[in-house]
Amino acid sequence: MRGSIALACLLTLTACEAPRDPDREPTGQAPVTPKQTPPAVETPEEPEGATGPTAMTGATGSTGTSGMTGATGPTFLPPIAKLSDYAVNIIDSAAAAEAAKFLKYDGTAGTDGDLRVVTKAFYKEFPDAFDYIYVITQADVPGGDYGRSKPIHRAAIASIGHAQAVNLTDYGTTRLKNVIVLKWSAKGSGPTAHETLHSWGMHLDATLGFGTNNVGSHWGLVGANGQHGGFDPATLRCQSPKSATPLDCNPIAGQPGRFRYLVASFGTFANGGDTKPFSPIELYLMGLVPAADVQPILRPKNATSAGVDATTDSIDADGIEQTTVQQVVAKHGARPAATAAEKTLTGAFVVFSDATLSDEKFALVDEWAAVFGHHRQGKRPSFQTLTGGRATLSTAIGDPLP
Repeated sequence: MRGSIALACLLTLTACEAPRDPDREPTGQAPVTPKQTPPAVETPEEPEGATGPTAMTGATGSTGTSGMTGATGPTFLPPIAKLSDYAVNIIDSAAAAEAAKFLKYDGTAGTDGDLRVVTKAFYKEFPDAFDYIYVITQADVPGGDYGRSKPIHRAAIASIGHAQAVNLTDYGTTRLKNVIVLKWSAKGSGPTAHETLHSWGMHLDATLGFGTNNVGSHWGLVGANGQHGGFDPATLRCQSPKSATPLDCNPIAGQPGRFRYLVASFGTFANGGDTKPFSPIELYLMGLVPAADVQPILRPKNATSAGVDATTDSIDADGIEQTTVQQVVAKHGARPAATAAEKTLTGAFVVFSDATLSDEKFALVDEWAAVFGHHRQGKRPSFQTLTGGRATLSTAIGDPLP
């Protein structure tokens, strides 16, 4: 299966215990610098089938299509090196190192990054006004995850498997839901939507048949067809006879009661990067659709992966079962609909670095943020588009603290 996020992204509920970030010494000696307009960035081609936003919300403070404020806009001081309407570059080597370390966590003591260093560095410069902080690493992180998310404040919602609230008190914030660290990408995108979705899923009870095959808080070998993985059930067919529907499969030779199924290529952890819409079961977990909108999810019984090729994955199983949303409700209770406030989210994109980012790299991050926040049209969908217009996530960063 393709598109997997490494297993370290499953280990996001444990607060690391590295030393706190010491207070930054005041600078004060550098001249005031106005916001700058980075040069236009060429957006790479997206895989066939990807669509971008079709209706843009107005970007407050934006001038033209660049989304940058001009020289008369707000000013800033070091350690802020670059600032646009949708992104900021902050010079902080300690925060940059901890962000990269966070992506290389291998589950052993002492290998996790201390995100308290990251959040405190951000809140020295900006108010506690965001639901998400998206930290883009300053460069590639060889061997690291593509993305990883850590909950800071999360309400208990038993109906989606969040039985316990999360409230970490040493991160300089009373509002922040998650810190999301994403590996630098020259394509200007990553598992942004995937990691954001970890605010809500997938933590359903294992008896419902999800998260098997060592995929943790992802869908695995089931027909969920979403940001957190799972195949497209419309493509499920028998290997023998070829293209027959699952109820008419011949058993594997020498394995009575065992069948081989073919599906369009998919990921057990993730699908499509920032191009895959949230599936109905994911929208339900987010509180954005009612239970009636969720179709039964097909589950190959006792499934194992049997191989992949360029367009098709093979799954061996003891037949096909299904899990209905009614079973989810029976296990966890009905999911309350998200409130208006829960559907109007905010995020800040930041790059911590050892030295000032080039104009080209900063422009790429600005574009990444503006498109994800639905402020600018791009070749990838925004968060709002991926929800079908049911929720928004503004990435307008606003002014730094005076």
